[in-house]
Amino acid sequence: MGPGTPGRSRAQRLERALARSASALVMTSPGWASLHGAKWGRPVRVITNGHDNGSTGAAARSPSGRLILGYLGSFYPDKQNLRAAFDAIGRLRANGRQIERLRVIGEIHPRMRAELERRGLGEMLEVTGFLPHAEAAHALSSCSALLFAGPSDGRAILRGEIAGKLFEYLASGLPIIYVGVGDCDAARLLARHPGTHLLATDDADGVARALRSINGARYRRDLAELSREALTGQLAKLLDEVCG
Repeated sequence: MGPGTPGRSRAQRLERALARSASALVMTSPGWASLHGAKWGRPVRVITNGHDNGSTGAAARSPSGRLILGYLGSFYPDKQNLRAAFDAIGRLRANGRQIERLRVIGEIHPRMRAELERRGLGEMLEVTGFLPHAEAAHALSSCSALLFAGPSDGRAILRGEIAGKLFEYLASGLPIIYVGVGDCDAARLLARHPGTHLLATDDADGVARALRSINGARYRRDLAELSREALTGQLAKLLDEVCG
């Protein structure tokens, strides 16, 4: 609820009461745990989202001819900005770099489509629509690299947002091109793993360099602690603690 929203004060009182009476508090990112722990005056545990992909990437290279850039899930123009990425794609295509497709796995936001068409890139767009998880994972893994939109500004609530799809991105083993602010939990998570490119919201040159570096490689990433099995174990341990 934003400032001035009817019922905001009542909702805040209810939130504080629930936080104070709970046996334990859990959130899905360090940033949110810190932000809300300070607000509620209580420690907040962190159990992130995770992946259920059996593979964490292979070192083998795939053919590096035409590049297919993948984007999974929704785009939120009020808090994300991919204009630098689209500028870089347009520049590289104009200079002969064979970027064949931008594959959007899910439904495309009208603003994203408009940004691409304004640059003459509408013909490269492939939109799958919503798919069952197994089909979406296959569409993702058959890309050459993946594009991820981080927060476009440094609002505290956005710095703690880690989209669930980021864990699937990591598990794919594919190169990941992140565009957004660097001071956030999503960027810090990516920085721990190989094959990730972290670019600022306005860094079209950096995005172009990252795209030129795509050569068909896949990366081995140590994601054991981010599997849903391991994370469910953490939650079970916490439940044992509070029940005991």
